[in-house]
Amino acid sequence: MHLPYSSIQQINQMLLERVSILNLQAEKILCLDEYDLLAALFSPERTQIAKAPFTSLPFENERFDLILFHLDGQLLDPLEQTLKEFKRVLKVQGILLFATKGLEMHDLGDALLKTGFADPVTDNEHFEIEMTFGYAWRKPESSYRLENGDVIIPILKTKA
Repeated sequence: MHLPYSSIQQINQMLLERVSILNLQAEKILCLDEYDLLAALFSPERTQIAKAPFTSLPFENERFDLILFHLDGQLLDPLEQTLKEFKRVLKVQGILLFATKGLEMHDLGDALLKTGFADPVTDNEHFEIEMTFGYAWRKPESSYRLENGDVIIPILKTKA
């Protein structure tokens, strides 16, 4: 289902607001957008665009400070392989910021953890269809680990 132009603009505006809230000062931005509108919101010298499939991006390791995408979830298949590729081209301390439809927010959050992203935050907004917004950081070493296919998040004990 294609969204009306007004909804696409509103979603892109919400992504830009999140860039502002997170106080991101990205020098190199990768825009992945099925509607081809996101890249126009940034200066061309800071922005590169890629098209699906995203499982083998034509960029060197750790190139981007920010990967920003507004995509149908089907364009992210296979999800974990695509997220690993995003992580490869994202700089340490870089951020993946997104809006997507067709993916359940908890499944997406779990996939982000499984592929080594840290501190994923996802939420849902309803337009003509339900959209999942979120972000996750690429940390130098994640404190999350996999055990038997499940994500283990260590609980830090505090002194009483």
